[in-house]
Amino acid sequence: CVKFSATMMLYKIIVFSILLVKTCASISSLISESNKTNQFNAENVHRNILWKTFKFDNATKESRFHDEIQLSFLEDPCPNQNDIEPCTCYYNSNEIYINMDCSKIESEEHLKQIFGTSFPSKKFRRFQMTGNQNIKTLETGVFKDVSFEEFHLNNGVLENVEVGALDSSKATLTYLSLESNILKHFPFEILKEFPNLKQFTISSNPLETVPVDAFNGLVSLEILTLDHINAIFEIGIFNNLPNLVSLGLRYNDLNPIPASFFTTGSKNLQYIGLIGDGIEEIEPNAFEAVDGLCIDLDSNSLTVLEEDVWRPLLEAGVELVLYQNPLVCDCSIAWLIQNPPLHSSFNHATCHDGSLIQDLDPEDFAECFYHM
Repeated sequence: CVKFSATMMLYKIIVFSILLVKTCASISSLISESNKTNQFNAENVHRNILWKTFKFDNATKESRFHDEIQLSFLEDPCPNQNDIEPCTCYYNSNEIYINMDCSKIESEEHLKQIFGTSFPSKKFRRFQMTGNQNIKTLETGVFKDVSFEEFHLNNGVLENVEVGALDSSKATLTYLSLESNILKHFPFEILKEFPNLKQFTISSNPLETVPVDAFNGLVSLEILTLDHINAIFEIGIFNNLPNLVSLGLRYNDLNPIPASFFTTGSKNLQYIGLIGDGIEEIEPNAFEAVDGLCIDLDSNSLTVLEEDVWRPLLEAGVELVLYQNPLVCDCSIAWLIQNPPLHSSFNHATCHDGSLIQDLDPEDFAECFYHM
């Protein structure tokens, strides 16, 4: 009897455990379904909140958000691949954007034909054409009504950009890169028609001239890169760029740099790249004193660090990169050697004999002040 009672008790425990597992599974299923419903409702609420938030924002953000909502309901916003061959379209459903790559396009006429086909969505994040050896001209209206936020046509043979070539992207373009082509001329006047342009790169092109008003008033521009173009830059060309963060002018002929040359008006300016520009002379007040600004003068021909040029900048928190400049470390730099707190503002500054300026002994320059 004792054995039987024990067996029955064990049986009841097993049955109870099975019932408990089934009950928990049922409850878990109900909770899961409830969570899915709540998650769906939460997503709808979140989407409604976002919509209400963006609804009252500026036109560009409202349009971008509306485009993302439309894309999220399209099964595939890319055009038919057969219609755009050899271009390719890529849709990222997680981040909700579409890109277009036409690096292998064979002719300007073919490019026009492709953008004349049916596009489920007219709004692209990025256009890419890299290393193409066939497209020499971007014609007016070539992209029809298809717009881009970023436009990259680099390392090609582009010779001409017609005034209306990017008209369809006036309201959306934030990044324009035409680096490493053979452009001798560019319609700089069109840049003012892109109110949201944040980055413009036209480096490594044999431009013959850049108008003095080419960039004036581009209030949204943050990054401007004009490396290796060897055009003549006039005083005032960088005026009125209130949000500029970075200015690249590497490997140009910029000697000498006159007063007021870099008066951008930007309090956000963090970097001016002047590497390999053959600079021997810089006049006082050539740069604005912006705290945190780095002026990169690597690989130039500076021999003297004039106090009236550099002291106001260093005391304002500007950092200088002077690596590979043949600086003469005589009494002309005594003002600097006798002010160790300023030494931290120099990066890789060396004398012509290779000695680091930071390592020079101030006592060796004490006599300089007796002869002044």
